[in-house]
Amino acid sequence: MRKLKEVKRPINYWQQIENRKDFFLKFAADNGFDPYIASNWASRKKQLLAYKNGALSILKRYNGNLRRALKDTFSNLTFKGL
Repeated sequence: MRKLKEVKRPINYWQQIENRKDFFLKFAADNGFDPYIASNWASRKKQLLAYKNGALSILKRYNGNLRRALKDTFSNLTFKGL
């Protein structure tokens, strides 16, 4: 199995909502689900961590809390019970 090359991003890159949103939208597209339906994110944390490309950096920013990362990125959605 080939190891993915890690992309170096500028400091504070993930603080920008648009950067996080682009990442989450690409993840959802690559995994075939609608990211604007909050329930579609349930049970995706392990899949997200395996996805690489910034997932770990984003989750570190939110102390590993996917729900908080999503809520901060998609403020118009409700992520109760996620």
